[in-house]
Amino acid sequence: MPEYQGGQSQLLADIGKTVVYPAIAKAEKLEGRVFVRFIVTSNGSIQAAEVTKGVEYNVTYPGEGGKQMTTKIITPAAQALNESALNAVRNLPGKWAPGRQDGKAVDVMYTVPITFSLK
Repeated sequence: MPEYQGGQSQLLADIGKTVVYPAIAKAEKLEGRVFVRFIVTSNGSIQAAEVTKGVEYNVTYPGEGGKQMTTKIITPAAQALNESALNAVRNLPGKWAPGRQDGKAVDVMYTVPITFSLK
């Protein structure tokens, strides 16, 4: 398993310092959790960061034959939260110690949840 310089508590602290709560999301009082997945490579760098589950709305409506249909909607404010979480991970200041398998450094997929909450 890869490890962030300073451990899990330092990773969370750095995300907290790096993440920016978008003004549009604050104005709409939008909160939520964004899951960002990325690869910690065998040299300790981050690659292929992506949002695997972001802030979105499920809208249910009557479809053909009265069957309930569901559509996911991502508002501009929700998109801003998703992008902010992704940027926070991409811009982490700390280094990663790569994961190891059989004594060799290997690429490992890692997911981190980032919660946006107005207090």
